Amino acid sequence: MLKSIRVRSYSLIASLVLATCMDSINMQVTSVDLPEMAGRLHATPDERAWINIAYLASRSIGLMVAPTLSEILGRKRILACAIITVTIASVLCTLQDEIGWLCFWRAVQGLGGAPLFVTGLQVLFLKLPLQRQGITQAFFALANMLGTTVFPFFLGWISDRSSWHWVFLQNVPIGALSLYLLRASLRRDTPTRSLAKFDQKGVVLLGLAAFTLQFALTQGTRYNWGDEPLITACLIVGGLATLAFALWQRSLRNRNRLFDFRVLLVPEYVYGLSISLLAGYATSGSGFLFPNFVRSVFQYNSADTGLALLPSGIAAVIGLFIGGYGVQSKRFSPSIVLWTGISFLLSSMLLLSVITYQVALGDLMIPLVLRGGGLGLLAAPSLIVAFSRLNSRHVAHGAGLFNLARQLGGSLATASLSWRLAYGTEYYRNIMASRMSFGSPVAISRIAETIHNLTSHGIRLGQAAKTAIAVSNLAFKGQIDVLSYNDCFQEVALVYGVGVTSMIALRKYMNYHSDLRRSTLSGRLESRLASRELATGASESGKI
Repeated sequence: MLKSIRVRSYSLIASLVLATCMDSINMQVTSVDLPEMAGRLHATPDERAWINIAYLASRSIGLMVAPTLSEILGRKRILACAIITVTIASVLCTLQDEIGWLCFWRAVQGLGGAPLFVTGLQVLFLKLPLQRQGITQAFFALANMLGTTVFPFFLGWISDRSSWHWVFLQNVPIGALSLYLLRASLRRDTPTRSLAKFDQKGVVLLGLAAFTLQFALTQGTRYNWGDEPLITACLIVGGLATLAFALWQRSLRNRNRLFDFRVLLVPEYVYGLSISLLAGYATSGSGFLFPNFVRSVFQYNSADTGLALLPSGIAAVIGLFIGGYGVQSKRFSPSIVLWTGISFLLSSMLLLSVITYQVALGDLMIPLVLRGGGLGLLAAPSLIVAFSRLNSRHVAHGAGLFNLARQLGGSLATASLSWRLAYGTEYYRNIMASRMSFGSPVAISRIAETIHNLTSHGIRLGQAAKTAIAVSNLAFKGQIDVLSYNDCFQEVALVYGVGVTSMIALRKYMNYHSDLRRSTLSGRLESRLASRELATGASESGKI
């Protein structure tokens, strides 16, 4: 019997990890293949952007709606429906040759993928004791980590050797195996809410906020932010819709709330939530910058770009299990593991911010390994810190907001860094063009030296001159790119440093008020006990 329970626990963990891998693949599938995907579909830049907007906005809605759906359908049923939905949507994405239908099925992928994280995390915390959560959450976080560190290599390899259509088909065997293990390891639970108690007004407000804000964050750089009234209007409408959604969820007239904001009253959860926001910014920020940097400076294709990220992925997996095992075995406190991961990430961004044009790919291994190790060390302890004090009713709501904060941090990072990169490229191009034109002595000297080296190896003078000019142009562009990416990595380090400082202040503030509340409650309890003792003594003296 014990062996059967243990096998079912392992099968449940494997099923949820595989299911979350599907969502992780869907999130990262366009990071490597989006240019080829858009080219094959003859999509304009605006149409290409909707491939990501549709997925991320729908996933944001799904993260907040998933707790209610699990109460209506039951946890096992919603997980099975989500796996089937993502698998079918992946197949239909593969069959599309029109950008509109591809965006539609990407939106279906986002809606289906959100419950895989929310309900999966809820099941793990409800079915397994806290003493086993270290390694368990390490495996669960591994699924999310693979999407940003290891899967880009396989996605790029598939894209270079066949077509982007085959990228989505990876979800078919993963989904089939995950569904089989889920049916064998998780019992069906009884729904606790009827479909009639579904907050339709909340879903409308949430959808309006998600699509307008995601459009603004994705397209802000393309339209130069404040210069385009459409972006300003989307930010205003999205902000008002978000405020209206929060007020409606707190309203006494709303008896069918989608989200329970009482999770924000738990200090440990707020602390873990802030870590998730910062980790999302650092993960997506570095994940956005480094592949583009490698393509721009080293002229790598998709497969080689994914291969360059592989050491970071290996370090992330190692850090993941070191952190999970250290917390579970109580060899390290979660705070020590968290701060070690934060210092690794900060060091990585600082090292990447001082690279030069003469850098080789091998010189980037140390910062990449530090990045991966830092992300791995942060994953499991942040989940344990955030959810250790939540009761069973609030775990699903906490999981939805936790992952939404991570996704929001990633969207903010991509939006701010893409604008910074475009601005920096234009800024440094103007400076270098003013100081180093083709008529300047420095440029003439470098071109002449290149021509001399080429002609000394037997190349004709005319061909050597053309090659020297092309090499000079390439070096000119490479130096501009490196300077622009340096500024972007410095921005990530600055935001992360300010965020960590704010997080320390937030933790001290929460600890102070928590101690104050405990002392106040203790004082009230002592005064009540004292008054009871006085009343008891008075009654006894009256009897005497």
